[in-house]
Amino acid sequence: MHEQSTSAQGSSWAGAAAGYDLSSSFWNPAAFGIAGQGFTTESHAALLIPDASLTGVASAGPQLNNSTDIGHIALIPASYAAYRINKDLVLGLSVNSPFGLATKPDDVFWAGRAVGQSSKLFTANATPTLSYQIAPGLHIGAGVQLEYAKLTYKFAASQAAGTLSPTAIAEIDDDLGIGFTAGVLWQPSKSTSIGLGFRSSITHDLDGTIGAAGVLPSRHISAEFKTPETVTLSIRQAIAPKTRVLGTIEWTNWSRFGVIPIEGSLGLGPGFGLASLKGNWHDGWLYSVGLEYDVSKVLTVRTGVAFEKSPIQNATERLIQVPDSDRWWVSGGATYKYSEKLSFDFAYTHVFFDDAPFQRQNLSETVTLTGNADQSADIISFSMKTKW
Repeated sequence: MHEQSTSAQGSSWAGAAAGYDLSSSFWNPAAFGIAGQGFTTESHAALLIPDASLTGVASAGPQLNNSTDIGHIALIPASYAAYRINKDLVLGLSVNSPFGLATKPDDVFWAGRAVGQSSKLFTANATPTLSYQIAPGLHIGAGVQLEYAKLTYKFAASQAAGTLSPTAIAEIDDDLGIGFTAGVLWQPSKSTSIGLGFRSSITHDLDGTIGAAGVLPSRHISAEFKTPETVTLSIRQAIAPKTRVLGTIEWTNWSRFGVIPIEGSLGLGPGFGLASLKGNWHDGWLYSVGLEYDVSKVLTVRTGVAFEKSPIQNATERLIQVPDSDRWWVSGGATYKYSEKLSFDFAYTHVFFDDAPFQRQNLSETVTLTGNADQSADIISFSMKTKW
């Protein structure tokens, strides 16, 4: 969910909620208070290039290939707009895809096909926001999150010995989930900016179908999924006329992902005992530090490093579709001011993941897949900022 700002990515999210630019509003809606006069916009795009190789052995079924790569390149867009109504009040809008990832094995006949063949989660979030300066240098902000979610999940219908069963497809989505954001931005001096932001949980009542061609007629299923709350505390502190140090601590309530019952899943027959999706995850934490330097009046460079404590701490919690683990982010980026009304950002990040063993059952709990994920990721981002 971090790939929402090219400028913040350049410092590995250090200082993200402390008012980099309009994109800081993703973490802290009060950051819209830094908007200039009139109407301003920003468009950000992050290209995620993952490398996720899985090796595993299934407890039942035909002898299939025991390794595959599930990495899937994704483009993650984000847009922001602000209109300054007066010297204290700013109306803002952010449009993001905060949760979303697609994975697909490069070998459809790999040993883990009963546990998961491919998955795709898509979310679209629009957040209208107001930011108000209640005292010189002190801004508060709040917004309403309107979010759509859709999940597509494919897996082998069964893993009986000597057979390659057809693929079952589950598709569920939610018309609209509603949440909120709130935050404060304090700039006690020109050299210091401190931001604290909160994004609420959003409950998605997902409805859809499950079926497999020639095996199972399509039928209705439903589930309730709650996104995690996030609290972000950031600072930007000048230590010289052209140099700033940056920092962020972030908590994400991933412990909300415990066990998700799937209504309508019982009685589907052999291989379709779809009772629940089990996560039992823990809270996630991110710690980052960064440095920003003004090379000239038109060029600023930045760098940063972050450590992220994964919400997944043991093999039975690790989804093979999302084989997450503790990780290090190492980033660099720059801002080029083309004119008074137009500027560009660029950022590059490499993500180093710890080892990620997994021991997962299929959704009907008839097959156990045991193995390990070896993964890394590169992220390339670009943004354009315009003052109209």
